[in-house]
Amino acid sequence: MIKFLREEMGVKKIRFPEHCGIGIKPCSEEGTKRLVRAAIEYAIANDRDSVTLVHKGNIMKFTEGAFKDWGYQLAREEFGGELIDGPVAES
Repeated sequence: MIKFLREEMGVKKIRFPEHCGIGIKPCSEEGTKRLVRAAIEYAIANDRDSVTLVHKGNIMKFTEGAFKDWGYQLAREEFGGELIDGPVAES
């Protein structure tokens, strides 16, 4: 990634040294909804009382924040989930 930024994008100054790792975290609405739907369906099929959606949405807004928003939306729209102190709980 650092090499790409330097050679292809012409970035002259990068604050991360060569020994640092940089990751790319793909997060899609489709994949998130598929995962959350499967978790809720599993919980229903196995007589679980709740599903906990764990995220760092306040820190990683564009990936974890989107995951949180899409997951909560799906729980509300497809399963009648409701917000209780932040988490979505099934009605």
